[in-house]
Amino acid sequence: VTIDKLSNGRFRLGLGVSGPQVVEGWHGVAYGKPLKKTREYVQIVRNIINRESKTTFEGEYYNLPYSGDDASGLGKPLKLIEEPLRKNIPIYLAAIGPKNIELTAEIADGWLPFMYSPTLGDKFFNQFLDKGFEKSGDPDKKSKFNISAPVFAKLCDESEREVYLGTARNNYTLYVGGMGAKDKNFYFNLMCEYGYEDIATQIQELYLNGNKPEAEALFPPDLLDDLTLVGSKERIKEKLEDWKNCNVTELSISIPLDIETIRFIKECL
Repeated sequence: VTIDKLSNGRFRLGLGVSGPQVVEGWHGVAYGKPLKKTREYVQIVRNIINRESKTTFEGEYYNLPYSGDDASGLGKPLKLIEEPLRKNIPIYLAAIGPKNIELTAEIADGWLPFMYSPTLGDKFFNQFLDKGFEKSGDPDKKSKFNISAPVFAKLCDESEREVYLGTARNNYTLYVGGMGAKDKNFYFNLMCEYGYEDIATQIQELYLNGNKPEAEALFPPDLLDDLTLVGSKERIKEKLEDWKNCNVTELSISIPLDIETIRFIKECL
């Protein structure tokens, strides 16, 4: 709410469930049912932000006030002290798995995908988005829904292109090869859905065995080119046509943050 005021109503709240390795290894809680947790959490956050009444909630995972066996009994319904600038701050969910994408389209205002391919993504993701839009019960949900895709972008001389692509390649390889257990890696699954199952399997095996350079070298050049905006003005301008023709409504320029690149892409869009 404070950030929304400081940004004059431009803030969007991004949330995501991560994966079991991080949730249980870093946060120290059971991964449980992430979709159910997300549904409850989003409902609570919306209730808090709109500030129409003190927040109470009874769910499978969250209860406000807390009433477990170890409760002090002193908890009581509360609400924000500060009046929000907007009572409906947009909530975007990070999601990759089919059910999570479906849930996102149903309950959120926008979606934060990862490794969204402007040429391959629509064909794979539309089916899950459409199911979620239908479940929302809002006939206008699809037209109001935003897809904010992160893209590695760098305006540079063609002679420097491979250097910056190398940074992007290493990052994507980390996610496909090592961001999750061997049988529970959503990024690996996505690369398989894009049609690169054999290469993804090799990348994951090499990465998990500690052979990172070999894994990085296998990342498909055509997919890397599809996922990034790196190179001359002419190249980036041409590749932006693919983004304009897909379902993505917003580009979130990721590392390396470069104001010249951001300004040029803004001009082209």
